[in-house]
Amino acid sequence: MFKKVLIALDFSGPAMELFNSLEDLRLLGARELLLVHVVRVEIGEQDGMHPLQKKFLDQVKDKQRELEKEGFSVSVEVPIGAAAEEIKRLAVEQKVDLILIGSIGEGSAVRELLLGSTTADVIRIAPVAVLVEKYSFDFASDLNKKLSELADRLGAFTQEVLISNISFVSREYAHLSGELLDLSERIKKKPLSAATKIQRIPIFKEGKATVLLPTDFSESSEHVMERIMELGSLLKEAILLNVIDRGETVEEVEKLEAEAEQYLKQWEEKFGAKGIKVRSMVLRGTPTSSRIIATAEREGVSLIALSRRGRGKIANLLIGSTAEQVVRRSPCPVLLFDRWGN
Repeated sequence: MFKKVLIALDFSGPAMELFNSLEDLRLLGARELLLVHVVRVEIGEQDGMHPLQKKFLDQVKDKQRELEKEGFSVSVEVPIGAAAEEIKRLAVEQKVDLILIGSIGEGSAVRELLLGSTTADVIRIAPVAVLVEKYSFDFASDLNKKLSELADRLGAFTQEVLISNISFVSREYAHLSGELLDLSERIKKKPLSAATKIQRIPIFKEGKATVLLPTDFSESSEHVMERIMELGSLLKEAILLNVIDRGETVEEVEKLEAEAEQYLKQWEEKFGAKGIKVRSMVLRGTPTSSRIIATAEREGVSLIALSRRGRGKIANLLIGSTAEQVVRRSPCPVLLFDRWGN
């Protein structure tokens, strides 16, 4: 599926943990690895590379030799510039099939909570598929649950509520802002350190993957299902999911559910024809990302695969809000495809 993989290495604690993804990458078809660490040039700093960064790059070079002994073709690039832009440039120039990147970055701002700023930028501009690894570590689960609660409350701000009750929305927004600031302070007080136990969450458990496939029936989401079917016998099970997030009457919602069930039945048959165990489900509610995350947790899936873009022309311009929220809050790795870039 993915022969050449770019592994984006930042200067954070879990960076070297990405190398424990090699067995997953091998099962996904990887034969060539491009290790990339971008050196950031800060305005006014002329002291060159930090000694710890040099030590980190020495470790990467050592890892390169180990990987070559294991049969991979490995090259290393250390460009200078903006991380996401350099990763994008190298992905194009080196004609890679997949970018592998971690979900924990160097910063601790609210925007970077459980998702590094570089990772957030890469998934927006990447010209190829992106696999975002996930980690289990101390205090992450509590924060992730809190994020999910806040996202659900934000999702309750429907257009009707915004129009009819501005004062309520203002108060609720103020409360949410305060809670987000509190989360930021908690992270600052408990930064990741060498003593923090960090473990990558594997995709293939005992050689098999259970994959959740959210679909909005767009061309791009169909492309994702077609690509995942290529895994064939490596799939323990595929779970197809559609979330009904619109409909003004009970009759309209029931009609949408019936259409969704019929559509998913056709894809069940396609997966079944490949010998893949498959089932589907249709759920109601908003925000869609919360239903996807809840399903992933309930079903214990090892991978969520979805399109970076959804329905509509505007959605085709930037990564969809649903995809970004899923990446940010997912309990397992997320594989993002782009119908036009892959």
